Amino acid sequence: MNSISQKMKKTLAFGIAAGTLLISSNNAQAATFTIDNFDSGLPQIVEVEVTTSNLPPTNSSGNPNELMTGLSTSNVIGGSRKLFTQVNNALADSTTAKVLVSQQLNSSSNGLYTISYGSGIEGATTATWDADGAGLNHNFLTGTNAFRLDVLTEDLDADLSLTVIGNNGSTATRKREILGVGINIFEYKNFNVSEGTFTDIFSDVKSISLTVSKPDTPTEIDISFDSLMAIELDPDEPPAKTPEPTAVLSLFAIGFGALLRKNKKA
Repeated sequence: MNSISQKMKKTLAFGIAAGTLLISSNNAQAATFTIDNFDSGLPQIVEVEVTTSNLPPTNSSGNPNELMTGLSTSNVIGGSRKLFTQVNNALADSTTAKVLVSQQLNSSSNGLYTISYGSGIEGATTATWDADGAGLNHNFLTGTNAFRLDVLTEDLDADLSLTVIGNNGSTATRKREILGVGINIFEYKNFNVSEGTFTDIFSDVKSISLTVSKPDTPTEIDISFDSLMAIELDPDEPPAKTPEPTAVLSLFAIGFGALLRKNKKA
């Protein structure tokens, strides 16, 4: 990536960070708990190539980077992260589904979780946190009541779902389209539960999964997530909303102006 691209990416990150501060000021959060800030140190790359000799359905099973363990529990809940990509169909060969977790360029902040699907691919990528199969065994109802997913960049042509499995075997799932760049909130009470109540599941969680799905269309997708957190929303205030496009552009303009001033001084 050239220096201009690096600067533009840093500028966008600056704008999103400003947007996060702006939104958070209107939506008090009494507590936060890190699921994954995607700051793994070493990059985690999972790739599925579609070729004439590797036609769909195909997946990333067996990829040596699919599972990362020994990660800091302050950055990744349970100390492990599993990435799995399934390609169900492709309109043409010589295309790729690539998933990458890496540190942001020239940054000491959190890393990025990026999903890039080539044109014409239909498939899904799932990130799972389950302490390498041992189970998280965590009570999320102590101090938190929602998940917060920070989206740094996104294409509209993708859906996502969060799935929480309890040690009782029940599943809670929330599916929807990505709401846009910025903060996306998933309140526990809005999850669809397979059996029992959401309190039965969230009081003793075994695993959490985030799935991004791409339909069979000719478009490409490129989505980057900055972090996934468990938070406590103030019950007296509505959930935080994703910034409107005009607000994002304004924040980008602020960051771009700061970058120009910095370059001018240099």
